[in-house]
Amino acid sequence: MSIEIVFFDIDGTLIDENKKTAKKTLQAIEQLKEKGIQVVFSTGRSPRHIVDVQKMFQIDSYICFNGAFGFHQGETIFNHQLNLETLTKLMDDIKMKDHPIVYLNDEGCYASVEQDKRIATTFERLKEKQPSFQPTIWKDKPIYQAYLYCLPEEQKVYEESHPEIKFTRWHPYAVDINSYNMNKSIGVKSFLHHVQIDPKNAAAFGDHLNDLEMLQYVGYGIAMGDAIQEAKDRADFVTKPLKEDGIYYGLKHLGLIE
Repeated sequence: MSIEIVFFDIDGTLIDENKKTAKKTLQAIEQLKEKGIQVVFSTGRSPRHIVDVQKMFQIDSYICFNGAFGFHQGETIFNHQLNLETLTKLMDDIKMKDHPIVYLNDEGCYASVEQDKRIATTFERLKEKQPSFQPTIWKDKPIYQAYLYCLPEEQKVYEESHPEIKFTRWHPYAVDINSYNMNKSIGVKSFLHHVQIDPKNAAAFGDHLNDLEMLQYVGYGIAMGDAIQEAKDRADFVTKPLKEDGIYYGLKHLGLIE
């Protein structure tokens, strides 16, 4: 196995809840780049929400929206928007249940309500600006992902009514909304096809539910030491937690850095 590219989840993998990274992580990423190994973000965030992290790590290639949008060295290489018919059906249901939703695309984030404590809380956690109030933007602009604000038991009802949608919980208040056949492994597959690298020569780091398929798809998947158990079960190796230089130790285990 010769690793030519490494995909990194962001939240809980490269940075903590305060947008801080571990001491050796920056050095480890720099060593990868010096060796000519490609470094790519693979995140559920939008492109607008990774700008600070891009500056921190000096990385210009990424997969956003849990696999739906890919960008490689200045070029958008793929994008898969949510189907309008699917969104229309979901919105009819959401209006009946009176749940807020935030729509995401490569230009920004847009809320269905003017103010909501749950939306405010999650965007404060992301350390990002609150979304603008544009409740009908989904009818006119491409939407790659959405955040639906509902409780776990309410999520189950949505899952039964909308089998064409993948619901992935990332916060006690919120779930990611993606097409059912969309996940990080689909984005990784498209990215690898573009750069002509075999999946067996790719590695990935992750920690949560939206990383499971990616960890299993690449040649070598690494879960963080504080990852959820499902991620550890899918991974080939479990490294130390983020705050204990887990990225450094994981890359060293692969023999990619000194």
